[in-house]
Amino acid sequence: MKKLDILIPQYKEDETVISKLLDSIALQQGINFDDIGVIIVNDGTDVILSDDFLKKYKFDIKYVKAEHKGISETRNRALDESEAEYVMFCDDDDMFFSAVGIYTIFQYMNEIMESGIMGFDVLVPWFKEELENIYGNTIYYNRKKDKTFNHGKVYRRSYLIENNIRFSPQVPLHEDVYFNALALTIGTNIKYVDNCYYMWCNNKNSTTRKWTNFILDTIETLVTCYYELVKEFMSRGLVRYAIVNVANGLYRIYYEAQTQKFIDNPDRLYSMEKCIQKFYLDYKDLYSRATFEEKKELLKGFKVDYLDEVLFEKIKFEDWLKHIEELD
Repeated sequence: MKKLDILIPQYKEDETVISKLLDSIALQQGINFDDIGVIIVNDGTDVILSDDFLKKYKFDIKYVKAEHKGISETRNRALDESEAEYVMFCDDDDMFFSAVGIYTIFQYMNEIMESGIMGFDVLVPWFKEELENIYGNTIYYNRKKDKTFNHGKVYRRSYLIENNIRFSPQVPLHEDVYFNALALTIGTNIKYVDNCYYMWCNNKNSTTRKWTNFILDTIETLVTCYYELVKEFMSRGLVRYAIVNVANGLYRIYYEAQTQKFIDNPDRLYSMEKCIQKFYLDYKDLYSRATFEEKKELLKGFKVDYLDEVLFEKIKFEDWLKHIEELD
């Protein structure tokens, strides 16, 4: 059994794009390449990676040509193809920027956690996000203790299977929000580490970068994500987690509504508020059961996340909820 499978969805990205990621894997130091595998799932497109291209790498690559079903189902198919002890979801336009990234992951696999188990259910490092500033210069932003993105995270495959943690077909975007909300709340053996080896690269043609503002254009899908999470937790009898995710969804939209991008787009703001109005009314009772400590911790986290965009709240949260409830 391999120690680690790197699972890669491919849509329209060709060999020139995906080679950056595969090259960064080939450059890894201090590991036996027989311990790792790469599984690439082509999401039903005619951009096919050639055998000659795949064979030039010194690690095993399984290339699966699937029907077009979107990113969530493509990631699920890659997971189903894996037999490794651990898996890691990588976007095909990203890369390892550290040559000892996989070596570091293997070291964490060999550590004993406080629970007494060796390894972890989920490894959560921080990662670098590559951005372009207003002057066209490349800058890098360090994302620490992130609970949203798959970037750099590693999962014990048996943990995902035994707990039926998968990407939701009902969430075609923001799919990692859904997945990690399950993975990081159901498990008890979560290892947060102060280490960084993964780069979220600035590909202007990628799904999240091609829009002028990703959240502005996809806010309804984000609300759908929270709907699916609440339903999933309730179906598992995990009512406490459902309550927290109702509050989590409301707080995130509360802060988004105060960002300049939505203030400058009143039609989108109204559309978002109508969308969250239904969510709130459907789960108003669940929200009322959130404890003060749960609310305080969530709000504290969002205040940090949105500090660059919302320096101070323009409306109190309870007043905003009243506004949402009374919206025509």
